Amino acid sequence: MTHQIIKAGVLTFGKSGSAFHTPFLNAHQGFELKAIVERNHKKAQTIYPDIISYDSVEEILNDGSIDLVVVNSPDHLHFEHAKAALLAGKHVLLEKPATIISSEIKKLFYLAEAEQRHLLLYQNRRYDTDFLTVKRVVESGRLGKLKEVHFRYDFNLHKDQIAQMPTSQHKGGDIVYGLGPHILDQIISLFGIPLNVVKTTSKTVNPHIIDFFSYVFKFPEDLTVFASSNLSTADSEPAFKLRGTKGSFIKNRSDIQEDQLLKGTSPKDEFYALENQNDGLLTTLDTEGNKIEEFINTSKSTYMKLFDDVYDQIVYSKEYPVKNEEVIFQIELLERENDF
Repeated sequence: MTHQIIKAGVLTFGKSGSAFHTPFLNAHQGFELKAIVERNHKKAQTIYPDIISYDSVEEILNDGSIDLVVVNSPDHLHFEHAKAALLAGKHVLLEKPATIISSEIKKLFYLAEAEQRHLLLYQNRRYDTDFLTVKRVVESGRLGKLKEVHFRYDFNLHKDQIAQMPTSQHKGGDIVYGLGPHILDQIISLFGIPLNVVKTTSKTVNPHIIDFFSYVFKFPEDLTVFASSNLSTADSEPAFKLRGTKGSFIKNRSDIQEDQLLKGTSPKDEFYALENQNDGLLTTLDTEGNKIEEFINTSKSTYMKLFDDVYDQIVYSKEYPVKNEEVIFQIELLERENDF
């Protein structure tokens, strides 16, 4: 059987394009990295000499040989560029956040169906080693009936750093839209759609910069899940804390893929995604109420599996893990006004 090659183009070569997309499209045997858009500095061809460097989005969309377009332009342009790509007959891998408002992502899913193209959302944090470790522990049942779960992204930025952060000229462009899609997608993928949600944000340093957000989810069987991010903390709490009727699990953030990719490590490198074990702590009680502590090894994973899933959806019609209804609900949470 002939191995089908998907020819791909990428809309920008900034942090997203250079670290999270082009290395994988170049390394994956199912893709050919064909073209990229670089309006000013032509850097991509120094790394990938065989690609075409286009000057505009219009030019890359007019390239009839390209099957898949990675839409990784600024957030507020996602809708416009994804729509144009679908109308040009391209499959689309869409960076998070998919769109700024939920009505736009609904229109894109409708258009993709009408054009018989695939619109797939890039949610790479589903493939993080630390999250997959948490997922493995939850699915093992060793925690019993879950009661309380915390997912966090914390930073220790000085107040002067926050005060000097640039403000976006467009809706979105803050930590809710920047980090929220990661945390919210992980929670939705693990626990489903909640019964109720409460949201709050704050601007404690700069009146134009959200430096804290929190979502509280209520799920069936009395499960409460907290999702939050704080730009300014003196000491960071564990990224994941879970408590159930049979035990608890604490896990620090440990995935090293982003750091490696930003430093130029190739997914083909033998040391890529090969991290030092940062084990999670599982605490349970025996039949006599004695505490038992056990370290759980971190799961292994790479973002290459995301591109495996993209390839399998397009070529073999294998269902993509990130469902349309999950993406729509995520955007509804991002655009939601504060509840207090």
